[in-house]
Order: sequence, then structure tokens, then C-alpha cells
Amino acid sequence: MKELRELAFVLNQHQVAKIEIIGDLTRKPNSKMALLYEAVRKKEVKTDEEAAFFLYGEKEISTKYRNLKFHLKKRLLNTLFFIEPTGRSEKNAAHIESWKQWAACALLSENYGNFSITKLAEKVLNRSIKFEHIDLIVLSSRQLRSIYGLRHKDKKKFDYYNSIYHQYRKIEDYQNKAHEYYTQLITSYTLNSVVPDPKIKEDAQKYYAELAPLKNEIDDTKFVYFLNQIQLLGAMGTFDYARARDICEEGIQHLNTRSAIHRGGIRNFLLNKLVCHIQLREYQEGKNTATECEKHLDYGSFNWFKAKEFLFMLSIHTQNYQEAYEAYFEVTNHERYNNFKKILHEMWVLYHSYLHFLIQVGKVVPHKDDTKFNNIRLGRFLNQVPGFSKDKRGMNVPVLIVQLIFLILQQKYDLAEERIDALGRYCSRYLKEDDPNFRGSCFIKMLLQIPKYGFERKRVKEKAQKYLTKMENVSINFSNQSHEVEVMPFPDTWNFILGLLK
Repeated sequence: MKELRELAFVLNQHQVAKIEIIGDLTRKPNSKMALLYEAVRKKEVKTDEEAAFFLYGEKEISTKYRNLKFHLKKRLLNTLFFIEPTGRSEKNAAHIESWKQWAACALLSENYGNFSITKLAEKVLNRSIKFEHIDLIVLSSRQLRSIYGLRHKDKKKFDYYNSIYHQYRKIEDYQNKAHEYYTQLITSYTLNSVVPDPKIKEDAQKYYAELAPLKNEIDDTKFVYFLNQIQLLGAMGTFDYARARDICEEGIQHLNTRSAIHRGGIRNFLLNKLVCHIQLREYQEGKNTATECEKHLDYGSFNWFKAKEFLFMLSIHTQNYQEAYEAYFEVTNHERYNNFKKILHEMWVLYHSYLHFLIQVGKVVPHKDDTKFNNIRLGRFLNQVPGFSKDKRGMNVPVLIVQLIFLILQQKYDLAEERIDALGRYCSRYLKEDDPNFRGSCFIKMLLQIPKYGFERKRVKEKAQKYLTKMENVSINFSNQSHEVEVMPFPDTWNFILGLLK
């Protein structure tokens, strides 16, 4: 009761009735603030100009609109403290609850709520030690050290909380150092190069050598996690995917030994490990990793869809085309697929195009109830392929390639020649030999030989060989999302095209 009375006294000084939250808007659903909130929430307005016109019919932003926006933002911030962390992992939910309680401690310290601060700080500390929330351990132990040292003059408890503070303050310092080195590698090196970069490996090894001897002393999950990430960046930056795969496995094993579940970290390592399996053409191992990854993903979440995309690419790049179709079927028939329309659909429509070709040549057998691959007119099909109008990464290349494949399949050589000419112009405009899309540049030059030598398989194959050799000397680097450009490996695509020529 003492704690309750103290809280009531503190809150009574601050006119609690005037604390405003979003829930209050339901009482006045037609107020300007409620209308603005609903318009923003439903994405009916995207700019201040649109919002001002929607509310007041103004073409210019007025003071009354700015005031309304300011007060709405204030309410949104107030409401944050009333949100329940449902749907989150126990660790994340505990972190949110602890920060809310720590904010209460900070407010009470300004209003002499000493008894309540002690109880809250002890709760925060105990929960944070359980879930390894180092930042909150440092803050709460320092607060408790001060309370028992200055206010209660309790030497025993002062020494106890002081020892906790110094123990975790040291951990926090090294955790921050590991995070600094990890971030330094991310910001200092481009990971979309088409050639290995030995400098990133050199720096990663230097950082790791400095911090690794402390692993036994600094018993902290995040510290070891960042050490593994530093190693991983060094391996991925030099295309040492076998080593990168092993580092991911080491990271996963370490996280699985901790008392608190670290789903996010495990998921990160599993996704990187899946990329390594694709690069190494390890189909069964990759499929096992994808299955394991799903255990750490919420079914139907955005990351779940991305994991399925990696599984699709693994299947395509290992010529397990039927498995690629099964991944496509599961994704496009998921009830939440349309929730991510703007983010996901463009790529999966493109994948549909490649699967449609594989069905035509007998490499994939669709489900009997799947009507997505019924026979369609070529012209309409080509027009439905996404355009990627703002092309920055060579994303028009797979679109033009799949169009070309269908034209050759149906022996429409005049139209095929037009598409190949378009690819040639695209190549001269966007794809340079020092570009991350170098493989795409080589492949387009191979395609240019097709009309030049009359769509005759033997001559085309002979003339394109030098470009094929150049291309195969450079590996696909999945770190720069090149899998989005090279949906099907260019050598495999080339073999399909050669098989269609006369």
C-alpha cells in the first residue's frame, strides 16, 4: 500500500485527466484529429499537403494544420506507453516492459517517488539479468547502488549492486566495441563487388584477433554474436562461402546454448547460411536449413516470405525445378500474400514467368487445380511481365530474357531479334565490365550472337563461347541481391536457349 499511496500522490500533482491517448479519439470520431489519424493509418494521405487539403481544403499548409499535427504526434507518443507487446518473443516483450518501467523510474526520481523507484529498479534489474539486457542492467544497478549507498546507507546492498554495475559495465564496453567494429566493416566496404575484396578479410581478422581472447571472460550473447558477424563479413566479402557457412553454424550453436531464446540472431545466421548453400549448390543442406529457419519465423510474416524466396532460388539454381514450383505455389496461395503486394508481387510474377517456361519444356508439372499456368496468348503474357521502370540494378534483364525465351520457343524469330536488339542497347547503357552486373553483360553479349548467326545452334554456340568463359570466371554474388537479376543461372538459361535453336 505504501508504494500505491506514493504513486497516487505523484500522479495527483500532474492532472492525470489531461493525459491524452489515441483511445480518446473514439469518443469524438468526427474530430479533425480523429480524421487525420484515420487518414494516415489507412494511407489515404501521404504528404502534409495532401492532409491539409483533405482536412481543410487548403492548398498551402496553415498554422492550424501544423498545430493539429503537433498534438496528434504528442498523443501517439503518449499511447506508446500503453501498448502491450503481444505477438513478440518473451525476450523482446521483457525488453519493452523493462524500458517502460525504467521510464517510470526516471519520472519518479524527479518527483521523490523513492520507495517506488527501488521496487521498479529491482524488477528491471532481475528481468534484465535473465534476458541479458545489458543496457538496462547497467542503468538499474547504478540507480540501486545510489539508493542503497546515499539514502539507506546499506553497505551490504551497496556493495552488491556496485559489483553488478562494474561487472556489466565492462561487458557493455566490449559489446559496444564489437558492435563498432561490425558496423565499421559494413560502412567501409561494399558487399556488392563482383570480385573478392581481401581488405575486408584483413580488417575482419584484425578486429576478431583483438576481441576473441575475451570470449571466455565476457560471457555475453551479443558480444559473441558480433564477433561471429565480423568473421562472417570477412568470409562473405572474399566469397569464401564454405567458411561463411561454418561461421553461421558456430553462431547458431552458441545462441542455442544460451538460457534466453535469441530468435532474431538465429534467424539471421540461418538466412545467411541459406545464401551460402545457394552459392555452393548444396540443395539438400539448403532445404534442411530453410526448414529450420521456418521454426524461427512467424508463419506468413514478411521474413517467412523472404525465406521462401531463398528456397525458390536454391531450387532453381540446383535444377530442382519442381521444388521451386512447390515453393511458388505455397507462397502465392498463402492468405497473407496480397498483404505484401507492393513488396513481393513483382518478383513472384517474374518467377511465374520462368516457371511457365519450365512447364512448357516439361521440367515442371503443376498441380491439377493450379490455373495460374493455363495456356495464354504470347502477346498478353509478355505485356504482363513487370517492367521495373526505375531500373538501377539490371532488373530489366530477367524480364527481357524470359520474353526472349518464349519468342524463340514459339519460333517468332523477328520479334526475338527485336528483343535481342533491346538487350544490346540496354547493355551499352547500364552494364559495364566493372559493374556488379558483369555476368548479365556477358550473357547479353552471348544473346547478341543469336540473330547475328541466323539462329543456328552450332554457330551461335561457337561464337558465344568466349563470353560464356568470361562469365563463368565470375561467380554470382548473392550478397548484392544479384539473384534477383539472375533468376535462373545464365549458363542453365543458355543451355535451354541453345536447345530451342534450329
